[in-house]
Amino acid sequence: MSFSFVRYGFDCIHIAKILDLTTQDIGDRINGDRGDYSESVAKLKKDYSGHKKDEVVVKILKGIKGGREIGEVKALKAVGLYVDSGLAPVRPDGEEAPVIIMKKLDGVPIQETMQYKNAKPRRRKKIFDAAKPIIRKQVVNWAVTKGILHADFHRNNLLFGGTQTATHVSLNFPIREVEILDFGYPGILKVDKDVTEQQVIGLICSGRHV
Repeated sequence: MSFSFVRYGFDCIHIAKILDLTTQDIGDRINGDRGDYSESVAKLKKDYSGHKKDEVVVKILKGIKGGREIGEVKALKAVGLYVDSGLAPVRPDGEEAPVIIMKKLDGVPIQETMQYKNAKPRRRKKIFDAAKPIIRKQVVNWAVTKGILHADFHRNNLLFGGTQTATHVSLNFPIREVEILDFGYPGILKVDKDVTEQQVIGLICSGRHV
């Protein structure tokens, strides 16, 4: 089995397209969203292109740097989460930035939950151990059916089934729902079209890329 970083041409992000977004349309920032290529991920204050504002988020990129970050658009399209991309004056000073709008996934950040905050290391490990089969199933499915391998699912890239109120965030037990976030470079690999489930499982279990 061969694999490579998902890199595609600039046509995959509409850098010549100006989106109908401004700084005033950007809502609260979402936890765990900064990276080498992204400034932030945020909620929207208005509906966008037929999607309710609560159903989408916007990722603001630092810039177009050699095309590595562009593969995220291709990966999002593959898994059905892509909405739009282009340039928009969304920075605090009104400067334009490349942005990707994607569907919002349900769940809560585990590091913000009461159960995780109050848990000892052994208990935290048990929680993640319970999530591994769910994560593995999704990763294998994407690799076999979409040709992409997600290899960057640390805790900031996961949303767990749970409940969030104005005062606290809690996990649902038993662990049955886990969503995987962040389809940007370098955590997404492109794999052969004829890759098998066993090959993907072997790669995951080897610990080479996860």
